[in-house]
This record gives sequence, C-alpha cells and structure tokens, in this order.
Amino acid sequence: MTTEKEISDEADIELRDVMERDLPIFFQQQLDHAANHMAAFTAVNPADKSAFGAHWAAVLRDEENTNKTIIVDSAVRGKAASAIVFVCNKELPAIVP
Repeated sequence: MTTEKEISDEADIELRDVMERDLPIFFQQQLDHAANHMAAFTAVNPADKSAFGAHWAAVLRDEENTNKTIIVDSAVRGKAASAIVFVCNKELPAIVP
C-alpha cells in the first residue's frame, strides 16, 4: 500500500471511471488487513473472489452509482464511490467498528 508520505506534492493525481481491468487491483487492496480495519464498509469475507465479482457486477450495472478509480502517477491506488440508498420502513443494521 502507498502511504501518504510516499505521495509527493508534485504527484499526478486523477479520477477516472472504474474499468474492468481495475477490479483485480481492487481485490488485492481489499485483502490488506490494515486497509480493512480503516474502511467504513468491508466485505464479510474479503478473500471471497466470487462475492467480490458479484458485488462489482451489481455496482457497475447501477447507473445511479458514481464509481471512480484513483490514479496516482499512472498507477491505480484506490477507488472512490457514492451511491443513493433508499430505505423505507426497514430497520438498519448497526454498524460496528
């Protein structure tokens, strides 16, 4: 993983739409224990490649979502996403840190 200290002030940073070729990198990033500890939302089993594929297929199909790949100096470093979530008359599960 790239730490904040490793990114210079002159780094070339861009956001672009997520592409299929980014997914294997995202999967590897999801396996990082420290990253999972810091993430707001994580997979039940980060090593489940089938669940990862199903999740991303659904995410990329939904045109209401915004999914971007973070590129730093021409290398994929992460992702950013936003989604609209509607919950009607349902109890939300507790989020446990």
